Amino acid sequence: MVRVSLSPVLGAFLLAALPLCSVPAQEFKPEERPAAQPEEQPEEKPAEELHDIRFKFEGNENLGSKALGESLSALRADLRRHGVDQGAVDDAVYELTQYCFSQGYCHAKVSATWAPKEAEFVVSFRIEEGLRSIVKEVSFAGNEHFPSEELARCFTWLKSGMLQFGDDVYTEGVLDDGVNCVTARYEIEGYYFVKVSRAVEEKENGEVLVRVSVEEGPQIFLEIPPAFEGVTVTSEEALLKVLGLVDPEAPIPYEPRLPPGLQGKLFDHYRNLGYRFVEVEVDRNIDPETARATLRFKIEEGPLTHIRAINPVGNEWTRDWVIFKRISLKAGDLYNEDKLRHAYRSLLRSGLFSSVSLEARKVEGSEGLVDLDVTVSEKPRYRAAFLAGWGSYELLRGGIVLENINFFGTGHRLRFEGKGSFRGAAGSVEYLNPYFFFEELSHNIKGLAEVREHPSFTETRLEGDTGWNYRISDQLRTGLRYQIRESNVDDVGVGVPPQLVEDVLISSVAVSGVFDNRNSIVVPTKGITTRLTVEYSGDPIGSELDFMRYVASAGFVLPLLQDVQLVTSARVGVIQPIAGTDTIPIQERFFNGGEYTIRSFLQDEAGPEFLGDPIGGEAMTVLNVELRFPLFLLDNLRGAVFFDTGTLTARAEDIGGGRQFFGLGPAVRYNTPIGPVRLDVGWNPDRERGEPEFVFHFGLGYPF
Repeated sequence: MVRVSLSPVLGAFLLAALPLCSVPAQEFKPEERPAAQPEEQPEEKPAEELHDIRFKFEGNENLGSKALGESLSALRADLRRHGVDQGAVDDAVYELTQYCFSQGYCHAKVSATWAPKEAEFVVSFRIEEGLRSIVKEVSFAGNEHFPSEELARCFTWLKSGMLQFGDDVYTEGVLDDGVNCVTARYEIEGYYFVKVSRAVEEKENGEVLVRVSVEEGPQIFLEIPPAFEGVTVTSEEALLKVLGLVDPEAPIPYEPRLPPGLQGKLFDHYRNLGYRFVEVEVDRNIDPETARATLRFKIEEGPLTHIRAINPVGNEWTRDWVIFKRISLKAGDLYNEDKLRHAYRSLLRSGLFSSVSLEARKVEGSEGLVDLDVTVSEKPRYRAAFLAGWGSYELLRGGIVLENINFFGTGHRLRFEGKGSFRGAAGSVEYLNPYFFFEELSHNIKGLAEVREHPSFTETRLEGDTGWNYRISDQLRTGLRYQIRESNVDDVGVGVPPQLVEDVLISSVAVSGVFDNRNSIVVPTKGITTRLTVEYSGDPIGSELDFMRYVASAGFVLPLLQDVQLVTSARVGVIQPIAGTDTIPIQERFFNGGEYTIRSFLQDEAGPEFLGDPIGGEAMTVLNVELRFPLFLLDNLRGAVFFDTGTLTARAEDIGGGRQFFGLGPAVRYNTPIGPVRLDVGWNPDRERGEPEFVFHFGLGYPF
């Protein structure tokens, strides 16, 4: 038996950029780039008369025509604007040759012919790829400080084969980058006079031998303490602490980036003390005989600087006080660089401005006074979004979002959302204050009305909630919420026990914590996310239902080789009746099965049921494991194999017990800017009577 589940799909396409490398080294120097010859020299036409440019490729056995065309995408746009002439086609030949070199075809030759054909110009390229250069060996000589195995990791060669698990492919760009990496590794360790050279030998069969020679030279260490000139307002001991140079016995390798780094620390130190116009120069002396580097800092402290006024510029709608409260400086305060940096980040994080600049402008005729000009460019206040999709259960669905991100110029947000389908409809309004006394704390109030038809019942819900969210860091957040909701149940399936059917008024308080360090919330490739919510509902706060609800989840994305990721997710939910409550009504119970939990089942069908109606449970567990990998048939196309398992028990005390549900199978995803469009095929290896063997899920976004 095969069953299908669809969820709404919205998509967009991304263009993938191909990496390019440098021209090959002298050993691989190609012949002079061939000049393109026109089949017939046409009369040049104005650009506005050209309708299209078409590229044709011949002779390319290994390089795909699509990739070759994409390497000319920028040039194609230029040809459409300015037309085709001999010089432009020669440029295209050159660009294609460079692309061939970047893919390891270091002896490739490209020629071209061109002619107008009806309403378009056709440029035909003839490509002779030649042998692909394969790295047979990379050897090192003269390296004593670093082992050869460690230096070899500096050379990130392109791999051959469809899945890029084949041989190392030689390109001059990677060789140059590798040599620069080896040089940088030595310089960081204090080998200031290091010299790195390379030699390349190519055999007739395309195998390449790379030899890297290192002349390390002496290891240079910084002489501590450095010398200071012009220091009056602070002690040299304090400056040494700022520079992290308090221990003369601790050897610090000298590297070229060290002087400007220490210079920057001194600038920050003085400017945070109020000396906005401090000048710092650094002189260095490196003695290879003693293997010592000495530094001398010349400091002109300048006047102690105060802020005379803060002048917002460019805020046509946003009130001045909205800007002022995100700047922890005011008129009369000492200048402070760190506080200005924080203000810059805070103004951008507000979401109100597309650009922000802060400039301390010296007041003419006044020693030690500056005006702070805060120039902003406001984003549009109003936003609208329209959504549409299709699902096998909900059928046609759509939504509309209207938002004012700067309500009456206060920086507060007012959001209206409506959505509907053949199975339900919902409308909500939310008011958000993103700066509740200080930046890390936000407050919102939300109202919701919803009618939704579930597989075994229909719920009508009126809900209001208010809460505070505190941002501890960019990765860690906590929240406190109060919610009151009235939930009514209708059209209950015949298999649902009467004791599970109850209209209730629920008043609850919930605390939550979230940690999320993923590198993307849309298409993550690494990182961890965890969430824990504890909710209390009871008679003391006006609820008709007494319970404790615990919901926890954890997941991580582990990057493996060649853009392959191992992704896992574990979720647990428990709702425990307390006090005078014996039974949790159906609308508050957990359900399992579907495209976001166990994919070998349709929505809500992995769990207790009676007469075909799912009745949910008080405890739920889900574990998902997924291996995601690229498919090289199309850009942004990826594949996956997954394993899902979980439980759903009628009583909270039996969590993790009862039947274990399983699902496994393949999946295909196509990444878009709003998330991947995906097709999952779930197979049930432990199928019971009446359950489908395969279930298809077609949706938008990752399942976890």
